[in-house]
Amino acid sequence: MISERTYDQHPPDRELGPTVLIVDDEEHARDRLKLALGEVDEARSLHILHSTNLEDALETIAGTTVHVVLLDKNLGVQNGIDSIPDMLHLQPHLQILMVTGSNDIQDVVRAMRLGACGYITKETATDLLITHINRAINVATVPPDCLAREINGGRCTLASLFRLHAMVPLPSRCDGL
Repeated sequence: MISERTYDQHPPDRELGPTVLIVDDEEHARDRLKLALGEVDEARSLHILHSTNLEDALETIAGTTVHVVLLDKNLGVQNGIDSIPDMLHLQPHLQILMVTGSNDIQDVVRAMRLGACGYITKETATDLLITHINRAINVATVPPDCLAREINGGRCTLASLFRLHAMVPLPSRCDGL
């Protein structure tokens, strides 16, 4: 079941399923992402929110538990990459997946350094987009106490990474990832 809400509606309960926020100023791009979310694991009850600008997106993140943000780089005169630190400041466990038309390697590196969990272009095949979204949701919904047990003294060990990988498996088809 997929329910769609706008940023100004009441926050959903965590038990009802992950919340995904689409931040894109282009309607056709938001529609494509909504269709892809409709193909994400049917066993999930996704709550889909959307914002057309960074101010609304930050307001949503400040007032609602959001698990995954699908973020465009070019939002009119705004740059989505610049907002990554602000989003993570509001919700440190948030998974931000850049979904943008820009394939500039400097943008990719900068987004990843600022904390994005992934970066794909809007031209990416739908099945690969769904794989990335599923992975971000899987990471975002791992209970924090499971992650805390995997970290030793603030440092992640190789063994803990393998255990985390078992909880959040890589897709079987990586397509050059």
